[in-house]
Amino acid sequence: LGITGDNWKQYSHLKEYSLGYAESREDYQARFLNNKINLSINPFAQHHPRIIEGGICGAFFLIYEVPKEKSWCNIAEELKPGRDFVFFSSPQDLLEKCKYYLQRPDLRKEIGQNLQKAVKERFSYKRLCTDFIDGFRSSI
Repeated sequence: LGITGDNWKQYSHLKEYSLGYAESREDYQARFLNNKINLSINPFAQHHPRIIEGGICGAFFLIYEVPKEKSWCNIAEELKPGRDFVFFSSPQDLLEKCKYYLQRPDLRKEIGQNLQKAVKERFSYKRLCTDFIDGFRSSI
């Protein structure tokens, strides 16, 4: 278990797992790929930049599914649960899915590659700029 980010050091029971901040972009990307499972746990939104950052590397993600009544931001429509990542909804569900996916490296790789493809297609600078320009043109 490794947790990226300095804030984890303040929790005594997690301090030994804190890796701090990555020193370089390469180190940051390597952390995604070295992990068999990347978790995204954001209690208010299902979309976090680390999903895109790890996705471009082809990393596999288990993402906490925020209840609809608490969510203020959902994952982009182009990213599909089960194809590009996997949702979990409770600690027990997380444990079961970790056990399941740890035994299936080929499936983790396939889902990670699906996420990588979706991120490259949907979140490329070319696509984002084109969408922005098209939206701007349609508003004038």
